[in-house]
Amino acid sequence: MMISFFRQKLVTDSYTPQYSFKELYMNTQSNPVIDILEEVFRNWTNPRTPGFMRDAYPGKELLAKCTYTLPGNNLTDSSLPADVASFWTKFHKAELFKSRERIFGLDLLSIWESESRTDSWKKEVYSSYVVGDIVIGAFISGLQMLIVRCDVDSEDYGSVVITEFDAPREDWVHHFSTFYDFLVKFIEGEGKSFWEYR
Repeated sequence: MMISFFRQKLVTDSYTPQYSFKELYMNTQSNPVIDILEEVFRNWTNPRTPGFMRDAYPGKELLAKCTYTLPGNNLTDSSLPADVASFWTKFHKAELFKSRERIFGLDLLSIWESESRTDSWKKEVYSSYVVGDIVIGAFISGLQMLIVRCDVDSEDYGSVVITEFDAPREDWVHHFSTFYDFLVKFIEGEGKSFWEYR
């Protein structure tokens, strides 16, 4: 059952998805979001040092893990981008490339955590929130959030933005056309904040 946050009407009456949720994502054997995350969880369950850390942080180990969603979780009526909906259909939440000391890594939030974090962000005095923003992730440093654009009337629907602490919205990182696009690049970099080295 969907919670109230995702019942906000972001979809206009004239909007019709090109593909149904069922056609794209009910078959987990061909779901790219689920496939790429499950590969990460298999390869990083046992902590190890990513390549980019071997010189600067010798011996520093990262891991990845997830909690699976309980059977019966239903997102089929959601206006979420399909790749985000597929993540929450399979996984409750996830941790990617997290260090034991909680210095590095990314938390992919549960639906309920996402609702709470988004609501809190909207209420901040100097919030840069705009309609359709949903917080799906929080970087362990606490200074950056992963935002998915969910306003289907906007040209950037489905894209992912990384907030920058104390920076205006125009200075945020806007390099990802989809949630899946972000995951591919983040996983290829083994958790490296590659957008900071552009």
